[in-house]
Amino acid sequence: MSKVKTAILDILSDGKWHQTSELVDTVCKTCRNNRANVSNVINTLSGGHHVIKEHIAGCRYKSCRYRLADANAGFGVSSNMATLNELLKAARGRQPLRKSF
Repeated sequence: MSKVKTAILDILSDGKWHQTSELVDTVCKTCRNNRANVSNVINTLSGGHHVIKEHIAGCRYKSCRYRLADANAGFGVSSNMATLNELLKAARGRQPLRKSF
């Protein structure tokens, strides 16, 4: 895993929403990388079901905010299917339900 990806996931591990500028600035300082590379990694993570991306309505600039995804989705598994699998496991008694959906 790259330093940039690790730094982004560390920041998002608190479960709170973080704006694009906050993420990019912090990761650029810690990893000594340029803004374009950090933005590309953020976009890749948000496209792969690791990070949830939400557009902020009413902002002057098209701004987004990010947070870590609740349900882990593997290769070829959408986040909705991962949530369904978690619910089925909890209903069958194999795994306690972590939180209410």
